[in-house]
Amino acid sequence: MVPADEVDTEGTYLSRENAMPQTVASTKLYVQMDVPSATTVRWFASNHGGETWEPSTLEYTREVDHEWTEYTFECVFADATISRIRYNLRSAIRAWDFR
Repeated sequence: MVPADEVDTEGTYLSRENAMPQTVASTKLYVQMDVPSATTVRWFASNHGGETWEPSTLEYTREVDHEWTEYTFECVFADATISRIRYNLRSAIRAWDFR
């Protein structure tokens, strides 16, 4: 088989809202993922319950085993007076279509 066309596949994950008893200035996200090659993964966080999204910065990676890697992301919020946390994962996969 020879790849005929490239296909863009996108996906989104949205977490439930977590209301905190105090305001939140920043958050860290620890996630274990097996990210295929040619895949872009971007994590966003919100302290407004999803009304606005801010990009998270990759801080560290740690190999868990031969397939999985733990990623540590941090997000510093522009407005630290809100306390309704949500996370949003956006991914884009560059795949081959074998028609």
